[in-house]
Amino acid sequence: MKIHKNGMLVKNLIDLNEIHLVCFRWLCTVSDTHSTEYRARALFAGGLAGFFTHLLTHYMEVARLARIPDLASGRKFYTTNISIMRYYNNEWGIAGLYKTFWWSLLGTFIYRAIYFGGWEIVKAEKFHQSQRPDLLTTYIHCQLLATSAALITHPIDPIRRRLIYQEYLWNKKHYTGVFDCIKKVVTLRGGRQLINSAHVTAIRSIGAGMMLALFDHYKQEISTPSSDLIG
Repeated sequence: MKIHKNGMLVKNLIDLNEIHLVCFRWLCTVSDTHSTEYRARALFAGGLAGFFTHLLTHYMEVARLARIPDLASGRKFYTTNISIMRYYNNEWGIAGLYKTFWWSLLGTFIYRAIYFGGWEIVKAEKFHQSQRPDLLTTYIHCQLLATSAALITHPIDPIRRRLIYQEYLWNKKHYTGVFDCIKKVVTLRGGRQLINSAHVTAIRSIGAGMMLALFDHYKQEISTPSSDLIG
């Protein structure tokens, strides 16, 4: 089961990279790769890839977060993620699983913009098309981008979780929106609440940096003409 889950994770990450490639080729048609327009398009293409994947996977994120308090308390109200999705679907329809979509999209869009778009900018700025970086150099750059993206968007995570919990688990509404949630969290718990466990987020980014580096490196290997490999 563990191997199967890891295999599915790798497959999902590869699919995400493929979605980014489609967005990038569609948007980044600017010939001058050092221009501000190219950088803006590259960042937006990365964020757009995040939008599409978030659209496809948000309901699973809701189900996962909804089970955390249930599992921590030892209750068995929700036995699986499927049971949660079935319950919400019966209550509100498919739209009910996307009630918090826009709140949680912000972090995903910014993260993917830095993660994917930042790498495209780095490649354009530091490496010529004829100068392919080795795998280690690629990984170092990708890891720096992944860690930066994770740390920059980390303060959004506790806000996102609270809004999802409020919508699906709590009987009372404590926050009227994103800004009200930020204000109350900072006022009642202090600003440190927004950066708690940031080191864990940085450690978790190691896998993301490695996946981006491997995908990009071997994508170039596959796209290299056979004549270049021979001669």
